[in-house]
Amino acid sequence: MLQQLPAIFPGTVKDNLLIGFRFVEKNPVNNSELENALRLVKLNKPLFVNALDLSDGEKQRQAIARVFLLQPVVYLLDEPTSALDEK
Repeated sequence: MLQQLPAIFPGTVKDNLLIGFRFVEKNPVNNSELENALRLVKLNKPLFVNALDLSDGEKQRQAIARVFLLQPVVYLLDEPTSALDEK
């Protein structure tokens, strides 16, 4: 599920991408897969950047990447691109 205002947790971008794996029966992915997810959503940030320092649009991109990484059967999206910049 991706809400209009994404939940961002204290820690790095990597921490935020992996947090969903705590709640599902899937093994966490490796750094290469995390970086691929960031490229997919056009978020050009290193994994070890503080997630709270991201812009609103970058936070939304990170949240979209987190959902993609979990590979759910169904995607529930509430205005997933509302905070994204046009570029």
